[in-house]
Amino acid sequence: MRRNAHIERLLDDARHNQRCAYGSTRNERAAFNNRARHGDLLCVFPNCFTTAEYWASLNPDQRTMHLCRTLHESHPSMVFAGVTAATILRLPLSLRLQDGSITCAATSRTWTTGRLHHLRTDSHTCTQVRGLPTTNVVRTVVDCGLTLPFEEALPMYDAAVDNGAPLPEILRICQSLRRPTEPVLRLLHYTDGRSENGGESWARAVMISLGFAVPELQVQFYDAQTATWYRVDYLWRLPNGTLIVGEFDGMAKYFDETMGGGRTMEQRVQRERRRNDALLRAGVSRIVHFSYNDVLHRVPLQRKLEEAGVPYAAHR
Repeated sequence: MRRNAHIERLLDDARHNQRCAYGSTRNERAAFNNRARHGDLLCVFPNCFTTAEYWASLNPDQRTMHLCRTLHESHPSMVFAGVTAATILRLPLSLRLQDGSITCAATSRTWTTGRLHHLRTDSHTCTQVRGLPTTNVVRTVVDCGLTLPFEEALPMYDAAVDNGAPLPEILRICQSLRRPTEPVLRLLHYTDGRSENGGESWARAVMISLGFAVPELQVQFYDAQTATWYRVDYLWRLPNGTLIVGEFDGMAKYFDETMGGGRTMEQRVQRERRRNDALLRAGVSRIVHFSYNDVLHRVPLQRKLEEAGVPYAAHR
């Protein structure tokens, strides 16, 4: 179809500024919608347009940031909140939460229009991060803790505390709210800034939800034979002196080249075997490995932990 030079300039400018193109006048919106109807452009959010090839080249975090930059330019007073604020703040998020929706702050009530969620929160906690107005990290984790499942929110809390978010301020906000805040208090009870990444936090949250005893994190063991220190993901100390180590592997450790340091799969498996042998020499009694899929489906994780002898929490 015939190209409109003005629309092409808007698209070029949008790509240059890492956002989507949008129509600021009735004629522009009509032109963009016409191109989208003919399959020449994608409408990825109301009044947000780009090409299919460009959109396919972006990961979920980049797509969210493109939408946020577009909405900020077209609606400068909008303050991002909830999961969207967590994305802007670079808090760990699962792909399940990055579904193409956007959350912004609302002062009166919570409601949803299409893929735009309005979350009742305190917009006065607004800060500028990555050039975008967003609720600050403390308010963001409180909002996410109240709206997300425990397993999805705990990685955010671990990361926020590790990066200096003050726990007393989180408690102060909870005390000021006129609504039940038990989910946030539970998250604070289990928050541990020693968690190395969001995946390990998520796996620990699933273990807790399954009723297992809370493990120690990032404990080091020294192998005298190789004069090497090894740090483990999870450790359970049983009353009889048994030490059970949990390692969150995932197949990415074997197949993702960025995690393997250029090693072949066979070399990585051999390296893992040597690591296991060293841990056993250093006093570890048992080692249980589990993958992303084990955690996602929960039953395989539960079976592996039970078979390894990991105890359930006393209050289960």
